[in-house]
Amino acid sequence: MTELRSFVWFLRAWPTRQMLVDDLGGETKYTTVNAWENRNRIPVAHFEAIAKAAAKRGLEGVTLEAMKATEAARVAADHAVRIERRQSKPTRNQQHA
Repeated sequence: MTELRSFVWFLRAWPTRQMLVDDLGGETKYTTVNAWENRNRIPVAHFEAIAKAAAKRGLEGVTLEAMKATEAARVAADHAVRIERRQSKPTRNQQHA
């Protein structure tokens, strides 16, 4: 089983932010990576490139599997929050009672 990590952890595995940007081949801007960290989220479309760049640099734990597990946990948590909110909203009948 893969240990769940935050997306910030994956991004900070690089010695510097610029090294990560450089390792991604210039297709991703420095400001974009900053936004990912601020949101604690990496778009799924970038997982494979990040995992390959990490492997090339020899960074442990930054794998496609680990990022997918983190994303699955994030999605499940968001879903649970939406369900909780829906269940705590008064129904139409309760509002008019």
